[in-house]
Amino acid sequence: MVAVHPAVKKVALGIPGQVQQINASLAIALVQEYLKSVNLPTMEITATTLPPVIVKALENARWPGRCETRVEKDVTWYCDGAHTAESVAVAAQWYSSMYCLIYFTDNSPRSDRKMRILLFNQQTRNATALVNNLFSNTTVPFDRAIFCTNITFKRKGYKEGTSLSGKANKISLA
Repeated sequence: MVAVHPAVKKVALGIPGQVQQINASLAIALVQEYLKSVNLPTMEITATTLPPVIVKALENARWPGRCETRVEKDVTWYCDGAHTAESVAVAAQWYSSMYCLIYFTDNSPRSDRKMRILLFNQQTRNATALVNNLFSNTTVPFDRAIFCTNITFKRKGYKEGTSLSGKANKISLA
């Protein structure tokens, strides 16, 4: 496990979410180790500073489908590739932080009638367990959560994606 580099906390990461600070710190450590392994000069990284090229790379990093927000007409999609209990918990934290950032200003709710849909790429995992994990890790409202796979067509033995309503007391698997 790599600790979060103190300077990473000050960078506006291109991929939102608190867990991305750990990922960014790991990426920095990996780059340094790779440069050493191929006998190239490493970058000067101190306990409190990062070179501008690293900061720019972290700010410009993009990973479609990872902590990604997309707005289409009357729907705001919150997309993440979460597919384990741990990653769903982290995605729920990210969604909660985005919700608070978008829907509250100075502790006053904003009026917004856009539907909020969480979209997860969960492959063949146990969707019911992931749904329960989602509900136990967020109290922020959403309208729908969709757990889908990479498969875009039916084959023998293929199960349909799972969709549910955003009410914690009424889990409805479709």
